[in-house]
Amino acid sequence: RAAADGITGDSTYVQRAAYLRGVALMKQAQAAIPEVEKAQRSPDYAAAIASFETATKQLGKESAESRAISDFAWLAIARLHFENQRYLYAALAYEKVPRTSKEFARALFELSWTYVRMGDYQRGQRTLEALRVLDPGLIDGADASLLRADLLLRSGRFKEADEAYREVRETYE
Repeated sequence: RAAADGITGDSTYVQRAAYLRGVALMKQAQAAIPEVEKAQRSPDYAAAIASFETATKQLGKESAESRAISDFAWLAIARLHFENQRYLYAALAYEKVPRTSKEFARALFELSWTYVRMGDYQRGQRTLEALRVLDPGLIDGADASLLRADLLLRSGRFKEADEAYREVRETYE
């Protein structure tokens, strides 16, 4: 953290340092909770999230590396909110990953799970369907297919869910 704190200016190195600081702060927050309390208490990721938010700001000349760091920082923010069951904030962070990003499909998959945790099965299903069109090979076929079947079931579309589960079983049996 000390080395990352010492990097200043308006270059990609500052953005990279903010991301690495966020990782260090995340690890620190996790280590601050005794092992026996981990099931009852969530880490306080506020400082890590703040550092990742700094890493989302592209400084200096925009580059592919700077955009990638920003995208990874949004994913980190979303995942930390998700872990702390702050699903609305997680969804908002996943939506910050631009469609042009290499990480967009991964953000969509994780966003679909966020919607499931929020109880919004229709949005989760629509997000997953968009993902299947954009990048059908990204996620392990079994995971995506089971999530789709589960969303259909939770939405009360029993016949379609049954068909989806049968397809999964036939494919992977």
